[in-house]
Amino acid sequence: MRTQRIRFVLAVIGIAAMLGACSQETQIANERKRDIDQQKNEQKQMIDQRAGELNVAANQKQQDAERAIEDQKKRLNQSNKALDATKNEIEQNTALVKKDIERQVGTDKKQVDQNANTVKSQIDDAAKTHNLH
Repeated sequence: MRTQRIRFVLAVIGIAAMLGACSQETQIANERKRDIDQQKNEQKQMIDQRAGELNVAANQKQQDAERAIEDQKKRLNQSNKALDATKNEIEQNTALVKKDIERQVGTDKKQVDQNANTVKSQIDDAAKTHNLH
């Protein structure tokens, strides 16, 4: 009986040792899992932080581009206004030139008419003088 007790005690000690080892392995496994979860959370946090930085940079780049476009629009509007003013000035000058040309054409035609009438008068006078002789 004593051997049986010894065997029983040894068996209990063996089982306790195995349970202790299993418990320790379970604890180590749980610690490793916690470490992995912590690393996972840290990596996700870094990803979120970097994404936030990239979004801020993208927003800033968009705002800068929009400001540059608006500035360019203002410059183009000013250039368009200056071009429109120049166009109007050219149209006014052209209208004045055309008016002056029309006036000059009228004057020249009157002069041609006068010259023709003068020459005709001279021809008539010459014919009368010639007929008298």
